[in-house]
Formats: sequence, structure tokens, C-alpha cells
Amino acid sequence: MMPHLLHLDQVAQEFADNIRMVQDYYSTFGFEDYHFRLSLWDPEKTEKYIAQT
Repeated sequence: MMPHLLHLDQVAQEFADNIRMVQDYYSTFGFEDYHFRLSLWDPEKTEKYIAQT
């Protein structure tokens, strides 16, 4: 499967679109009390991650 590649100027819109999509899914199933948390990869702490780059 090819990764989804974006230009830097597209990242904010793609992020917002994905949040909106998840909100639509949650709304469909009646979820109202939720929050999102963005986790970023830390190259200094690779032991915290399972995936390899």
C-alpha cells in the first residue's frame, strides 16, 4: 500500500478533514463526549515505539 503523501501546505487541511470525518462517524453512532489527542513520534525515544522506520 502506498503511503499518502502531502505537500507541506496541504497538511493542515488534511488534518482538519480527518478530524471532521471522525466527528461525523462518532455523531452517527451517538458519541458526544470524546476528545482527541495528537501524539508525535520522538526520534530520541525510539524504544517507546513498536513500528520500525
